[in-house]
Amino acid sequence: AEDGIRDVAVTGVQTCALPISGVAQADRTCVPGPYANCAGADLDGIDLRGRDLHGINLKAASLKAADLTDADLSGAQMQNANLSAATLNRTDLTKANLKWACFDIASLQRADLRKANLYEASFDDANLAHADFRSTLLSKVTLSGSTLTGADFSNATLLNTAFVNVRARGADLSGAKFAGSGGGAMGFGPRSNAVSDSGTYIRNSDFTDADFSGSRTSSRALIPVVLNDFGRQQSGVTFSYSTFTGADF
Repeated sequence: AEDGIRDVAVTGVQTCALPISGVAQADRTCVPGPYANCAGADLDGIDLRGRDLHGINLKAASLKAADLTDADLSGAQMQNANLSAATLNRTDLTKANLKWACFDIASLQRADLRKANLYEASFDDANLAHADFRSTLLSKVTLSGSTLTGADFSNATLLNTAFVNVRARGADLSGAKFAGSGGGAMGFGPRSNAVSDSGTYIRNSDFTDADFSGSRTSSRALIPVVLNDFGRQQSGVTFSYSTFTGADF
């Protein structure tokens, strides 16, 4: 694929396994710190727990299985970075540029992602329990198989984002807006995990006791939908095969 980490034609979602193309490797001896240039660096498995890394340049860097627990990555440049299987529990990612970044199978429990650029970021099978996405734009983000228990999406904008097979019990989506740049609801088939320009898609997901109060689709207030074997569309959002028992609409 053009950006080197996703091949929608093959998988329907981005994959972390592909190499990054067109980006020169930086000095692998870079010393991570505030505003350090570690673009393209191989930092797989590195221990950066509790480190101050605000503003660091990690564009196209590989941090697979790295430990960034309690680290400060606010304002970091992390476009195309590969953080698959990394640990980012309680990590500060506020205002970080995570465009095209890969967090598949990563742990981001209680991570702070407010105001981060999440365009086409992938969190497939990631643990995002109690993560903070308040007032954040999630555009074409994939969350297939992720854990979102207690995650806070209040007042977030969910643009063409796919919630597929997610566990989001007790998640807060109050005041959230579900939208699609194409103005409609997603129209792809029930087995698709791909994102679309048509809207946000919720399939095979558990939103038991979640809070949707005050949330809206592109054109009107969100209507509660409990489905067993069929889908329901509204402008900007599609629900299918999902559970909303006890959810607050």
